[in-house]
Amino acid sequence: MRTRAERLTTAIEGSWSLETTSTPDTWYDDVPTRGQCVPTSLVIQDYLGGDIERLRTLYAGASETHYRNRIDGNVLDLTRSQYPPEQSFEQAPVDGDTREYVFANPATRARYQLLTTRVQRLMYLQSMAEHPEDSAKPVALFDLDGVILDFDARVEAELKRHGITVPPRSDFYMTKRLTDPEHIALVRDLQHSKGFFESLEPIPGAIEAWHFVRSLGFHARICSAPISGNPWSIREKLVTVERYLGPRAADEAYIGKRKSECSGVMLFDDRPTIADAANADWLHAHYTQDYNQHVETPLRVRDWTELDKVAEFLGCALKRSRSVHL
Repeated sequence: MRTRAERLTTAIEGSWSLETTSTPDTWYDDVPTRGQCVPTSLVIQDYLGGDIERLRTLYAGASETHYRNRIDGNVLDLTRSQYPPEQSFEQAPVDGDTREYVFANPATRARYQLLTTRVQRLMYLQSMAEHPEDSAKPVALFDLDGVILDFDARVEAELKRHGITVPPRSDFYMTKRLTDPEHIALVRDLQHSKGFFESLEPIPGAIEAWHFVRSLGFHARICSAPISGNPWSIREKLVTVERYLGPRAADEAYIGKRKSECSGVMLFDDRPTIADAANADWLHAHYTQDYNQHVETPLRVRDWTELDKVAEFLGCALKRSRSVHL
């Protein structure tokens, strides 16, 4: 079985395109690495950790910046082949964190989001190919924040630490139940900070529910949205998934904006409504939180002690899926 780094290399190389390069005028299929260094280095850091290095070089008479990864002291430069072998580079560090620096550019962020979505899909397909015993199993999808991990508890603990009374939450977005601009800024800064997602702890019974679903003969997969304003969101979600659910769950996770891209019979999600649900093949089962109790649905799990409902809902979803595909 190949290593994560080997699978990741295959996935990245299969995901480069004109849409992910910073130099579309000089990008060609025979030099697919051209202009791909920034999103590539971000995706590598998502899965393998380490640091991102910023370099400067003179190429074709113009000054360029180049980015590569350093992991456990070793250089990993997946886009080095865009330059001649004799090309020289010099260090050009930024003030502050390199990831946050490049993420501040909206165009770079868009290219990264496109590349990481493609890479996640290929990582999942590679994992399933290496585990053919699971390829025929129906897929049950789990959201992460508010379903597996206790997002609210972490934010509320921070508010209480500052002596702020936490009002009842009636809106999906935490900041909308606050009125003081300083309190809103505090929550937003926390959610966008490095380390926030790594600090989240599981909701009671969530890990057991994940394994229970697997024991029913389903293949469980994470399907979660990142916070676009947090440069570390995807990286830290993958780290947390691996910590609590194992490395394979991290390799198979989808962390993107369009949950309909994940195929499955059911998605356990706390969001009241999911924008692209009409395009999905899964049913949305609500994991109950204060802000979704107004939604009228027969598919509702009050908490993870209701494993009988989980089994019942999955059975109904599986029957529906089979009838749709007849």
